[in-house]
Amino acid sequence: MPTTSDPMRETTVCLSLQSLDDTLQGVEANLGKTRETVKGIDATLGKTMETVKEIDETVKAINADLGKTMEKVEGLDKQLQEFGQSFGAKLDKKLDQLANLIAIFTAAPNTTLERAKL
Repeated sequence: MPTTSDPMRETTVCLSLQSLDDTLQGVEANLGKTRETVKGIDATLGKTMETVKEIDETVKAINADLGKTMEKVEGLDKQLQEFGQSFGAKLDKKLDQLANLIAIFTAAPNTTLERAKL
């Protein structure tokens, strides 16, 4: 409190103190609102992080499934290549047999199929 006996000065000091008190209360109110906003942001961020973790787990599961699928595809590709080679060899053999039959019938048109197979 002021130590002067001037009433105007005391009034001015009291008004200044009241103004500072009002300002402080306003700052405290704004700080309270800011704290609530930060709590809301924190809660939202927490939910977002949970969602990100769920997405990450889903992506990991998809990657694992994709790895298994790729292994199956590689296995099927190998089987297909082996089948193609086997089929090609069988086809070549049958074409050779057909070429031999054609050669026999061309050389001896009166030959029967039974004789040509021998």
